[in-house]
Amino acid sequence: MEPQATLAGDLLLLEFTHPEGIRDFVEKAVREGGFFVSLPVELRLFQQILVKLAADGVEVEIQAEVLQIIETGGGMFGTAMAFQNPNMKALKKICPAAGAHKERAARLSGEPEQPLSTKLREMNVTEKARLAMKASRQERQFLLRDRSPNVMTGLLSNPRIEDGEVLELARSRYASPGILQRIAKTRKWNGNYEIQLALVKNPKTPTPIILRLLPGLRKPDLGMLSKASAVRDNVRRAALRIYLKRK
Repeated sequence: MEPQATLAGDLLLLEFTHPEGIRDFVEKAVREGGFFVSLPVELRLFQQILVKLAADGVEVEIQAEVLQIIETGGGMFGTAMAFQNPNMKALKKICPAAGAHKERAARLSGEPEQPLSTKLREMNVTEKARLAMKASRQERQFLLRDRSPNVMTGLLSNPRIEDGEVLELARSRYASPGILQRIAKTRKWNGNYEIQLALVKNPKTPTPIILRLLPGLRKPDLGMLSKASAVRDNVRRAALRIYLKRK
């Protein structure tokens, strides 16, 4: 179960039902190189946050850093953070079962584990593309910043990729025409209006795909496209024709 998050200045309170939830949350965050919370406030990139994890009178404080911010709609912001050197030995004393995972052995011995961001920077394109095909949500948040078409293709092949992540790729100025074409031709994303609109507005989307998507757009968006100077002339004219036919 996800913790209840409350933000007050530079203090983020995460409330759990049981102390074991603290243990599991920290272990997972260390294993994956960070954690993801939804907040009603947009923090600053690389902002230092004190995270207080609390459950049944047990409280643990760990420093964290903001790594990525994604606007998710409804006034909420998906925020990726990474803990800064959590004291797993102290956590184990508070929650005795902590540190059971074999990947935590380095932490318990005092040897710092390599952050996910560092691991990804050390990977070559082929390794990152392979990882993208099976990446966790936290890993995908880092890989979405990669400009390589191979990595983007790997992400689109990941069965766990979410519509919001596909939307980010559809809006990306680094996405190649081939990537945008693949998004447009994938049936499960055809029903997402935001993705379809993003494809139409992306200057790298091939014209035939844009012309095919135009009839599915709402009238206000067609009107906007018919007046946009940055839009190709034939697309602008087609958007105007469809707009004028709408009641």
